Amino acid sequence: MKTFDKLLGAFVSAQGFLAGLLLAAVILLDIAEISQRILFNRSFIWIQEVSTVMMLWLALCGFSKITYDRGDMVVSFFVRKLPQRIRLAVELFVYLLSIAFLLVALYYAAVLFDRQAGSTTMVAYIPLRLRSLPLLISFFSILACNVKFMIELLLNNSLWKEAQT
Repeated sequence: MKTFDKLLGAFVSAQGFLAGLLLAAVILLDIAEISQRILFNRSFIWIQEVSTVMMLWLALCGFSKITYDRGDMVVSFFVRKLPQRIRLAVELFVYLLSIAFLLVALYYAAVLFDRQAGSTTMVAYIPLRLRSLPLLISFFSILACNVKFMIELLLNNSLWKEAQT
């Protein structure tokens, strides 16, 4: 489990680093585009397509990092008020539901990725697969995080340990 956690942590940290780099790049591209429009009354025709791809990567890689760091939103106010057994059941249900959703999403992202083979954007000729690849990477990372969290919940929960004995 420690090796899996280290590999997942490194993979997600790389995604977080990439998200930070892309944020800086998007800001610089936007500054260049705005400057070009104001100073020369011209626009880069490819900027929208490049920005869209960069924002997809930024958002999805960033979301993987947020999920790994457990920074996602939780309605903990209500969950904390539940008895421990019900809270365990609710948390397991949420993880199982998330895993099921992510498996379906991963399947359809793979189908989309396959269908986009050989297709490009109209202006900048960016391969459309660059739009669906971050879906595959992010869904896989978030799926792995949820599996990890569910295993940790089961291994570290006193109620689960009591039920096993």
